[in-house]
Amino acid sequence: MQFRASLGALLVGSVLAVPTMLFSLVVDGSVVGATALGLGLFLPFAVYAAHVDPDPATRFPARPVLAAGSVLGVGLLLVAALDGPTAFGIVVGALTAALAFGYHGRYARTPLSPTLVGVGGTAVGLVVAAVAVLTATPLAGGLGVAAVAAASVDYCRARSYLSRRSRRIAATVALVGGMVVVVGGVLADRATTGIALASALLVVGAALAVE
Repeated sequence: MQFRASLGALLVGSVLAVPTMLFSLVVDGSVVGATALGLGLFLPFAVYAAHVDPDPATRFPARPVLAAGSVLGVGLLLVAALDGPTAFGIVVGALTAALAFGYHGRYARTPLSPTLVGVGGTAVGLVVAAVAVLTATPLAGGLGVAAVAAASVDYCRARSYLSRRSRRIAATVALVGGMVVVVGGVLADRATTGIALASALLVVGAALAVE
């Protein structure tokens, strides 16, 4: 019964998302906007399907989900950088990759190593930050980096890679660093950039601090 519910949720989400996405693409012509609309309709059903399914790791393998989410997220970043809307595309692309990363962390039968999680999260975060810098959209970049960083922290927490003491130390460093960056940005007349960077640090700090 639970499997039927999860399969039905995916079917309903697909039926709602695909036609709406295609219609938006034809009418508006924005790849990023259409994809974001489709994801917004589909993802709630996908989350529900994974939640109610008794064995999501078997029916929705984590590795293909991670690969698809990463490719789609990077693709959205590139399209946004080349064709726009840049800020919106950065946020949507980063969120897409982050959600796929989070799913892998919770349901993969063979999780990534702590080193690979750190390296992968840092690499994706740097890509997001680079696109934001090149397109002069620091606030969107900060939100995107925050999403990727939070997903990396969630991965480590889901797999118990971090001890409580390590989390507390890292959370303190991130939260204090966020406040310092805000003040530094204001003093350097780069308030928007400071807020963008601080938002990423504060999200990481909050994700680490929550028990």
